[in-house]
Amino acid sequence: MAVKENKIVTSKYTLASFLPLNLYRQFSKYSNVFFFVTLMLLLIPAVSPFPPYAYLTAFLIVVGISIFKDGIEDLIRHKQDKHANERIIHKIMEVTNDITEHYRELDICNAAGTNFAATSSYVEDLRVGNVIILRENEEVPSDIVLLNAKVFDGKHLKCRSFCFIQTSSLDGETNLKKKQSNVNALIDPCVGTRPSSDYEMCECDKRIISNFKELRSLRRRNRFQRHKREDKI
Repeated sequence: MAVKENKIVTSKYTLASFLPLNLYRQFSKYSNVFFFVTLMLLLIPAVSPFPPYAYLTAFLIVVGISIFKDGIEDLIRHKQDKHANERIIHKIMEVTNDITEHYRELDICNAAGTNFAATSSYVEDLRVGNVIILRENEEVPSDIVLLNAKVFDGKHLKCRSFCFIQTSSLDGETNLKKKQSNVNALIDPCVGTRPSSDYEMCECDKRIISNFKELRSLRRRNRFQRHKREDKI
């Protein structure tokens, strides 16, 4: 089973580990240990003349309520994780054959004769090297590198080498921060395209994505060759 590299997990327990781990946490508290030791002493008739039933009932109620509260809180965290991990994002795919019904066509073809398509995916299924589309006011699903940005001037989509993001969920600041694309700065921006869909691509996008994938392939080959040389040494 493949590991989901971008999966968010904030919950503390699973269904199998909840009871043993939570009991361990309960008895990690000094107060619970004290009351448990006292209860054990009350169970010895020679030590205590009082019946331990009332004390046992109170102890079980206190620990039971604490376990129930932890279970409810962790269940809420599981639901929040599921909601965050199953948010829909759109990845750019480069396909050489016919685009299947699972893909949404972005552009008919580029200069190399290949097609670009966008496919819907969960946030947790993102992998290093994936190219994704983010629209205005969408939440950034992971650590990303800005490749290109577009602005709509009322008639056309124009490329630009920067965008503005808000990081209030990280540091509480609501002011917009400017992020620059070093990749886009090396390419002459296009004049602008009239958008016909939500995922309109221009020649800038094609060149940037192609250069990005070629750079990743080159680095992967260099890393592989370096490992081979180290193995020989």
